[in-house]
Amino acid sequence: MKAKIIILFSFSILLLLSCKKHNEATVTPSTVNAVMNYLTNGSSKNWMLTRNAPLNPNHPSCNASCAMSQDNTFTFKSDSTFIFNHGSITVDSSDQGNNSCVDASNYSGIFRLINNNTQLVLRITYIIDTNTPDTSDPADTATIVQINDNQFTVYQKSGAVTDTSVFSKK
Repeated sequence: MKAKIIILFSFSILLLLSCKKHNEATVTPSTVNAVMNYLTNGSSKNWMLTRNAPLNPNHPSCNASCAMSQDNTFTFKSDSTFIFNHGSITVDSSDQGNNSCVDASNYSGIFRLINNNTQLVLRITYIIDTNTPDTSDPADTATIVQINDNQFTVYQKSGAVTDTSVFSKK
């Protein structure tokens, strides 16, 4: 459960680190098809977390640059479903303390665009590894800062803390 929360929270937090490109979508009501197409490439598209504000900066396994995160894949599909594949590295061997981040499960879920396509809502619905539905996870909402063919950025604000995450095409 902790891993799902960390991954969804990481997903919910992104900071735009590159300059604006000519093919970026400004997220407005008229660009819902463009936003969905960037996210899914019209059918499905694989993304990886490439930069984030770690939930626990004292544990490098929570950072997008660690090997455990680098082999993760988020696949967004045009039917508004997504799959998270944790890859083969599920525990950071250099950081196995009590607060270490882990990729405990592969899972799938649903997503939707809301608020004039400026926010992305994710909800895990199924744990693939155990073949069981997941009805306990609340939806997680992130604001889309930027999206284009190769990268998208989202952020989530919780109280005084704003967390950002950047995803790149895999």
